[in-house]
Amino acid sequence: MSIKNIQKLKRFGIFHNHTNTNATDFGKYNLFYGWNGSGKSTLSGIFRCIENKSNSEKFPSSEFIVGIDPYRST
Repeated sequence: MSIKNIQKLKRFGIFHNHTNTNATDFGKYNLFYGWNGSGKSTLSGIFRCIENKSNSEKFPSSEFIVGIDPYRST
């Protein structure tokens, strides 16, 4: 089972109310790049929450929805 996309982010760092409508699903390898303050570390925090199966201590009221591919292993 693996994460195939991030569908929705709410109150998580710079992502106040973001819905993923046009982005493609993650591949086997993915590269995140951008200017300082564009959300790279925030995305890392989302993956950490998923890994630890817990909410963010930094953003306790945050919400996110991820799409899962049950047939692809990480």
